[in-house]
Amino acid sequence: MKPKLHIHSDSSFFGGAENMVGLILADPKMQNEFQISFSYRQTADYEVGLAKWVGKISNAFPLKLPTTMIEDVCSRLGVLSRLFRFISEPIVLVSEFITVTRLLRQLRPDILHLNNGGYPGALSTRVAPIAAKLAGVTTCVMVVNNLAVPYDRPARIFEWPLDAWSKRFVSVYLTASNSASERLRQVLRLPMSRASVIANGIANQKPSAAMPAALVEACARAEGTVKLGIAAIFEPRKGHAVLFDALRQVTEHAGKDKAGQNSAGTSYSLFVQASPPDLSAINELAAEKGISSHVTILDVSAVDLINAIDIFVLPSTQDEDFPNVNLIAMALEKPIISTNLAGIPTQVTDRFNGLIVEPGDAVALATAIETLGCDRKLIKSLGANGLSRFEKNYTAQTALENYHQLYRRLLAESD
Repeated sequence: MKPKLHIHSDSSFFGGAENMVGLILADPKMQNEFQISFSYRQTADYEVGLAKWVGKISNAFPLKLPTTMIEDVCSRLGVLSRLFRFISEPIVLVSEFITVTRLLRQLRPDILHLNNGGYPGALSTRVAPIAAKLAGVTTCVMVVNNLAVPYDRPARIFEWPLDAWSKRFVSVYLTASNSASERLRQVLRLPMSRASVIANGIANQKPSAAMPAALVEACARAEGTVKLGIAAIFEPRKGHAVLFDALRQVTEHAGKDKAGQNSAGTSYSLFVQASPPDLSAINELAAEKGISSHVTILDVSAVDLINAIDIFVLPSTQDEDFPNVNLIAMALEKPIISTNLAGIPTQVTDRFNGLIVEPGDAVALATAIETLGCDRKLIKSLGANGLSRFEKNYTAQTALENYHQLYRRLLAESD
């Protein structure tokens, strides 16, 4: 009889942190080896993404968790949101603990795989190891997709008792990078034997058969320029403001040259992937930096946007570990300019498949853009190196095989 593998994830939308979950659920070898079930926090956005990435799942359990209601209320409370979240958390904790415990007692999996966006991350994933213990589940894997937050703020201090109790029942914590693993071990005071690293992988990246019309028009307008691109959620931690400031500096370096050209005569365009709700804020930021004429905002897929540009830029400033979008750029043979943050230097080696700058340093980022932008041979060679690194280390097959070996090892140890 196949061993039972249950995966639980708690996120409001199916984003990058769900990538490996999607790959495991869809993998024929995993399906052949394990009886797989899947539970998730039910939201409309998550189910749209799940259907798009994975398709129909036969053994899925959407859970109506109170966290969704809490997030909705907090979004309308403004400065009072933290107080409301703090007051409501004990009730949410008990409710989600009961829900997860009932499900695990029903399923009785041999392995519980918890997908957590970060740490502390989602409440249901932190109570799940305790629920698993009560349900008789002996093997629990927790994947942490970002840097753990230390106990240096009041809210985290109150979370310590749950963390301390939960970690007793986690067999192994997984991160995508050594940096994230080290941080997690420091925060939770874990022995090295309880923290492992499996790098994320991504499936083959195939741009649309026909380039989206908006992208065709953008490329036509940007003809003759070096096309930069960023594909990331429009949040401060992703560094859009730093990139816009760097592009402003690059255009100012032109002096008396044609606007948009640097001293070497190279002109630049920036393609920004964004969804409609963010258009206004991004336009305002571009106007504030005085670079509106160089910025094109596009509601297209990350793959299509990156395929159309010359250089991919991800200037993340915090709360980032192992961004999948950098892997997409490698797979599409694009050089990357990114930051010396957490697991990013594992992906991008300076002068090998891209350039690395310090987080938040717009001056250094501007210099990196100019260094790479005026050297087409360097763009090509770094892109080729990136593809080679991707094929060797970051394919879906490589990551899935590593997960498969981990599951088998844990099952053998539990016998």
